[in-house]
Parts: sequence; structure tokens; C-alpha cells
Amino acid sequence: QGILPRYRKFCDNRPFCFVGSPSSSPSVSSGRCSLRALLPVCLHGLGMEDGTIPDAQLSASSSIGAYTPSKARLNGDFCWKPSGSGMHASKSISTSSWIQVNLGLTRKVTGIVIQGCGDGENWITKFKIQHSLDGISWKDYTADGDTQLLGTPVSTQFLRILPLEFKNQAGLRFEVLGCTPDCEENTSRTLLHKLISDASE
Repeated sequence: QGILPRYRKFCDNRPFCFVGSPSSSPSVSSGRCSLRALLPVCLHGLGMEDGTIPDAQLSASSSIGAYTPSKARLNGDFCWKPSGSGMHASKSISTSSWIQVNLGLTRKVTGIVIQGCGDGENWITKFKIQHSLDGISWKDYTADGDTQLLGTPVSTQFLRILPLEFKNQAGLRFEVLGCTPDCEENTSRTLLHKLISDASE
């Protein structure tokens, strides 16, 4: 209805598409960003592996020695290890242990990739994901496996991983997958008009 078919024509078969609308619509909201091809766009690493997310935005409930949150970057040499998960501990761990990343702003998170330690045979076999917009109120998502894609992407700024079960000793490196979900509210009307014009050609 209305101009939505033009947006669809413009957006289809493109890796991503920025659209805006000066009026309300159930499908296109004012100054928002429509991501038509979700998979190629929203499976990008959000900064753990490449260091875009600084160490200051990483925290944890506890750590063993030098195995601090800053060592939890995907493909790094070491890993993060929570206390209470030593070699002689049981193969499960209290859900009070967690590592947290502050993404810096609200992002659309579509999944997570985990690895064990780079310096030993220690890894997590089952974990829980928690996400929060404010770092105070959290929602749960339970997962297992090396790559966990969320069935429904979530918009969040804070993400926690809570180890539940592990091999030998709990150790974790990870990356968060996703994209920026929304354009700035002050999306240029000029861009909007250009998109409509291009779509109608």
C-alpha cells in the first residue's frame, strides 16, 4: 500500500537498504532503517575480535588469574576463565558466573560465536545468553554449540554469556554477530526523496 511497494522494489536484492518515511506506517516508521537482506548484513562481528570494542567495555563476575575478560576475544591467544571452574570442579557451573560486553550503543544482535581457550583443552559446552538495554533488567536466551544464531534478532546494548557446562575447565572466547538496527531519527528527507525517485524509475 502507498509507497511501500516502491521501497520493496528499491530494496530487494540489495545487501541493505536505508529508508525513511515522513508519515506513520505499520511497515515503515519515521527515520528508521529497513534491513531487507538480514543474513548477509547482520552476521557481521560487532567488535570483539577486531578490538573495536575496548577492554573497558568488558566485565565479568569473576576471573582466574590472568584469564580476564579482555582475553575473551575470538581467535585470541588466551581466554576468559571464571572462578569455580577449575580442573577438579564438576562439569557444570553456577549461573552466577558471567562475562558481559557493552556494545556501546543499541545494536541488532543476531547471534554469537564461541571458542574454547587458545592455550589448552578447555571450553564451554552449554551457556545462557542474557541481553539488556540498560544493563539492569535482563532477558534470558539459552544456547549450546559453537555458533548460536538467535531465532529472533534482539536490539540490545549489553550482552552477557553465562557458562552452564564445560569440558575440563570453563574457558571462553567469543564474538557477537549483528548490525546497527536503526538509522538516526534525523534521517535526511533528501535521502528519502532520492530513494523514492530512484525506485520509481
